[in-house]
Amino acid sequence: MSDNHGVPILATDNLPDAALRQAGDALMRRRQWAEAASTFALVADRDAAGEMKRRLCANLASLAGHRPDVYATLVALPAQQEYTVAATASGKPTIVHRGPDGATVSLSSGHDPLAAAAAAKQQIYSATKSGEAGAGVRRVDPKPAATTSTMTREERKKATAEANKAGELEGAGVRGPSGPAVTSKSTTTRAERKKATAEANKKGELAPAGDTNKP
Repeated sequence: MSDNHGVPILATDNLPDAALRQAGDALMRRRQWAEAASTFALVADRDAAGEMKRRLCANLASLAGHRPDVYATLVALPAQQEYTVAATASGKPTIVHRGPDGATVSLSSGHDPLAAAAAAKQQIYSATKSGEAGAGVRRVDPKPAATTSTMTREERKKATAEANKAGELEGAGVRGPSGPAVTSKSTTTRAERKKATAEANKKGELAPAGDTNKP
């Protein structure tokens, strides 16, 4: 697949390897990924760099056809030199990051990227299989511990009485200190009293078994 419709495709038949490499690079600059991948595949003596270009072009061609949004994001990224592909001591390639101070950090530990990736995969598999949380994942206990009330029986009885008293005072005639009876205006609504009573009863239900405190 090509990004440059109408641009003539380079003729690559019967070309020597050097010319095929040059043609492949030219097709890459035109973003004609599928054609570039086919051209690099024709190189008989293809080294690691040539094979990497072939695979990169094939992957970009596939993304352009099947994941156009991802492809557009990738090709729009600015050019940078922080990350490069370098060979390890075993000859296999890996990704290397170069910091501002020139220090380099390899993505793979050791000299064999494939072995390092396999070991990391096994560690991740073992951790997830046993139920351990991965990085940035919070494990949730499916059965939270029951709440145990520390309120004694006497305290529960007092709280219930206060809630009931608040209900009895609403609208009742309460005699003032210097004369006739006045009507007490309770600031506690019926719903609030009901809620307070329910909370007091709930605290009584949650008391630990074996509570021997008696009024």
